Amino acid sequence: MAGTSIINSANDYYLRELLDPQNAKLKYVIPKYQREYSWGKQQWENLYDDILLDTEDSPHFLGTIIAISNTEDSLEPKLELIDGQQRMTSLSILLCALYQALSGLTSMDNDFDCMALKFMITSPDKKPRMVLQSQGQNEGDYAYLIDEFVVMSDESQLKRPKNWGNRRISQAYKYFSNRIQQQVEGDDDKIAALLHMANRIKNAVLVKIEVPDHASAFTLFESLNNRGMDLSPIDLIKNEMLARADANRDLDIETTYRKWKQVIEFVGQDGNTSGTIPEVLL
Repeated sequence: MAGTSIINSANDYYLRELLDPQNAKLKYVIPKYQREYSWGKQQWENLYDDILLDTEDSPHFLGTIIAISNTEDSLEPKLELIDGQQRMTSLSILLCALYQALSGLTSMDNDFDCMALKFMITSPDKKPRMVLQSQGQNEGDYAYLIDEFVVMSDESQLKRPKNWGNRRISQAYKYFSNRIQQQVEGDDDKIAALLHMANRIKNAVLVKIEVPDHASAFTLFESLNNRGMDLSPIDLIKNEMLARADANRDLDIETTYRKWKQVIEFVGQDGNTSGTIPEVLL
């Protein structure tokens, strides 16, 4: 087929490779135009059961992520996560809950395993390796979660977010923590049980597709059917707008996204309004 490929590479990786502790400076950045973290109990339950209650010995396949390499400095590599952000965020929260459970058990034997888990979640500068989008206070909530339950530093300057117990990220963490505690409750060797769980998570498989630009990412995104929450018509329209903006040299993603936010404020998330979208975009 003639023409430029919209895919730079597509390979399957273990989660431990995508979040390799030996490459802890690599960060996954979720752009601000992506929808906020929206998974709930049903998605958390499916993820947990698929990985940790599966009786098969083979690694569990978790689907696909789409990323654009935004590395400007080789010392600070970054991947912009265009699709799969809900799943990757949930996996990171699950790792946080597992790290907290494991670090709470005093044993010199599990120090290395704790550190390996820690550097799947945080970079050497103690910052999250997942940088969430800012809307819905996602970025602040996630940063607090990492600081409170993984970094656990007395020097932290982060304040507990308002209504923390009701925040979606907080609820996800509580859900995974409770499931982990329930699963190892009757086990005589809780450390071994937790390490087995860690290996199950680290050996889960995802396909990482890297694309050259946003237009390619959105085109590919529409053709894939990942397990998770279905996109609303509003999300689909937004993706189409951003893809066209990226393909048009006279437009840019940030400006288009700002206009998109004006549209949403005008029509509402359900799209009901007496006005028209074109009026807002002018």
